[in-house]
Amino acid sequence: MTRVVLVDEVGDVDAAAAALAAHPDVIVERAAAPPAGDDVVGLLVGTEVPVGSAELAALPAVRIVAATATGYDHLALEEIAAAGAWATHCPGYCDEEVAEHAIAFVLDLLRGVTLLDRAVHAGRYDHLDAPGRRVGGAVLGIVGLGRIGRQVAWRAAALGMRVLAADPQIDATTAGAADAELVGLEELLRAADV
Repeated sequence: MTRVVLVDEVGDVDAAAAALAAHPDVIVERAAAPPAGDDVVGLLVGTEVPVGSAELAALPAVRIVAATATGYDHLALEEIAAAGAWATHCPGYCDEEVAEHAIAFVLDLLRGVTLLDRAVHAGRYDHLDAPGRRVGGAVLGIVGLGRIGRQVAWRAAALGMRVLAADPQIDATTAGAADAELVGLEELLRAADV
């Protein structure tokens, strides 16, 4: 038997096992820290679990180290490659959630939700402490129109915002497909409300 070990407190061990069901000689288990053993062929790790030389030395048969999120700066990529293993990550993981969170902050900023909440908790309320601005018609500036930036742009446009984007890696057609207008960074900074 060989093992695939999930070292991610929120990872779904059942989903990992189901994905490997075609390989009856592989068992999937959860661990709180990277394990040791020459029977471990796969390691699935969250963003808080570093994998470097020490961890790899304890896993001589490991063939894949997979980050269960988009980032992989906690993985020693060169050491993993030198060990003959693959390093992977999950591009696109949580793009929508991050975009929704960004929109929540945009709404908070424009409508003054946090400031007014603090005033109420302090025993007073004066809408002039945080005069709300209309969301529709406000200008949102996005620096970098990658996966998450496009998700934010679509949501902002759906709220009636004018969306400007500065990104030297894209063209106006790509920006337009994201409901954004491509401008230079200086113009974006001058024009954006948020």
